[in-house]
Amino acid sequence: MKINYPVKYAAMPIIEQVGWSHGLHELEREYDIVCYIVSKCYLINDKTIYAVNGKTTKAYEVVFPYQSGKFRCWKRVIPEYNLIHGHCVNSNIVERVFDNYEEANDYIKPKNEQLCEKTWVYLPITDDIMDRIQDKKDAYNEKLSIYKALEQEILLNLNDMNVGNTILLNDVVKIENNKARIMSCDVYEVLNLFDDKKFVVYSISQEQYTNLIRMIDENQIEDINSIIVNAKGLIVHKAKNEVIKLAIDQDCGAYYIINNTIKYDSKMVRVTKDDFENIDEDTLVFYTTETIDDLLISYSEHPMIDLNEVEGIALKRVKRNY
Repeated sequence: MKINYPVKYAAMPIIEQVGWSHGLHELEREYDIVCYIVSKCYLINDKTIYAVNGKTTKAYEVVFPYQSGKFRCWKRVIPEYNLIHGHCVNSNIVERVFDNYEEANDYIKPKNEQLCEKTWVYLPITDDIMDRIQDKKDAYNEKLSIYKALEQEILLNLNDMNVGNTILLNDVVKIENNKARIMSCDVYEVLNLFDDKKFVVYSISQEQYTNLIRMIDENQIEDINSIIVNAKGLIVHKAKNEVIKLAIDQDCGAYYIINNTIKYDSKMVRVTKDDFENIDEDTLVFYTTETIDDLLISYSEHPMIDLNEVEGIALKRVKRNY
């Protein structure tokens, strides 16, 4: 997998404009947290915070895979870093992370109840105070129902993220001029580093990879064919100006990688066994433990979520419950 951070559940804050505040020369929009929903997240850092009284607390830096953008559309993202300072630019700090949805959902319930209470707790006491409190509660629950519908839509689109610890992504092995070396990069970096070269990539098992590394360390590269037998063709790049194709069986056409996504063209020449068997001396050969499924998941194109559509569906459900 291309993105191998640990995956957890966490409380994702929903931030909206809640009013206006006085700025230097004019009114400025004021934003605050209006509710929390549960989302999977990439865990990129955890740290212990020490207080002056000797107490310690834990904090977790996470990146939520869906984040809001223009026109109320939520877009799939990955952790992004500032190249100069090295810190993550799209992360959140949360107090807790969880291994399952149920615990995370129990965690956000009292937090949302407190936010609901804030909407009515300072209302002036009048004869109809109870009715006005109920109106505030109904309005908050209607808003919460919209974002809970968003929560479910987000979770449905995160099936490729398996909760658990990170899995080590192996480096690739490069074969060139009958010499083998272990590259200090993975197969996804290879696709960028060698896009101006001719190359093929084979997929091998973890056991084959381990034996191959041992043979390289012992300088027994002449016996490599005994190790890589039945290696599966994975990627073909025939020339600098050609696209990078995937070895997926189909009657016609080919799958290819472009702009970090996988596309299909029914008119493109398909990949065959000959592409991996008839290799000239100018073609670089790489071996990886990544599979075709790993590539399909890593380069899949994720849909955006339109909150306007989610809101319409959620409000219909709310009205049916009245």
